[in-house]
Amino acid sequence: MLVLQHVDCEPPAEYEDVPIERGIGVARVLLADAGGLPDWRDYAGVIVMGGPMSAGELIQSLPVMTGVARTLFGNWLDTIVYARQPAG
Repeated sequence: MLVLQHVDCEPPAEYEDVPIERGIGVARVLLADAGGLPDWRDYAGVIVMGGPMSAGELIQSLPVMTGVARTLFGNWLDTIVYARQPAG
């Protein structure tokens, strides 16, 4: 399982614990440090963690966050969604 984490101080907690308890390996990528994103097809799934903001802040900053997401991921997430097949 691939976990994409925005900030180091907000770990995946249960989203990481449950797969590990079930024998599923978990690899974390800290987006602030990442030079690039790994090939999603090498993982059983992808968990994308949110950033350090509240729901109210998200609504106000949605146009900016959409741009940030495009900058970080480019077409990476679109490729997963449109592949219409499970990863792994």
